[in-house]
Amino acid sequence: FIGRCGFRPTDDRVELEMFFLPDEQGHGFGGELFDAMIARCASAFPDLKIAATVSPANSHAIALLRKRSFTDSGEWVLMKSGLEHALYVRTI
Repeated sequence: FIGRCGFRPTDDRVELEMFFLPDEQGHGFGGELFDAMIARCASAFPDLKIAATVSPANSHAIALLRKRSFTDSGEWVLMKSGLEHALYVRTI
């Protein structure tokens, strides 16, 4: 087990989720996984935006999202942990 990923469609977007154990971060898995999930979502949900939430402190995840044409929506999402994450979106 190195981590997990998935996506969940909502009314107006598909929300992507990804987590890697600390020792597994920085090996390029995130980029490969995001590319595969984006391709799958584009095929399955062509009319929806793709979204991901990210901690503002996670500069590596933000760089990964920006490299794939995600932009900061200006919205914040309150996580179960009580922390707020920024919502990044892109159109398919």
